[in-house]
Amino acid sequence: AAAEGGGEVGASELTAAEAREVVEAAQAVRKAGKSAKQAVHGWQIELTVRANARGRGDLCVRDPRDEQKLHSIVAVERKLGLSSPPTSDAEGEAEGDADAEGGAEGGAEAEGGAKGGAEAEAWWRREYREAARRG
Repeated sequence: AAAEGGGEVGASELTAAEAREVVEAAQAVRKAGKSAKQAVHGWQIELTVRANARGRGDLCVRDPRDEQKLHSIVAVERKLGLSSPPTSDAEGEAEGDADAEGGAEGGAEAEGGAKGGAEAEAWWRREYREAARRG
């Protein structure tokens, strides 16, 4: 379905529906927790699972228009105009960590959680740091 798309459509502006398909495909790749590569509307989506990380890995989504690499679902949404950019430095710091937990759990963004964007990012940042402390 949406994740099966491909081609070089991404070289031009995407429709809102196509942009959503790119985000949904990135979320699906992350949620699967297995190393994978795919293209959706020209956008290259790749997850590299770390050794002994129980499905956690590094997401890289490449914009075909400028070859920019994005490493979180939130960054992809912002790049596609589906989410507002941060309004303060504290929110900007959260972007890198917002999806870091990822894995099979999904996340507030992936599940359309009730928390607002900035609140969800701050929550994920705290969760990520706590998980890092636990090992």
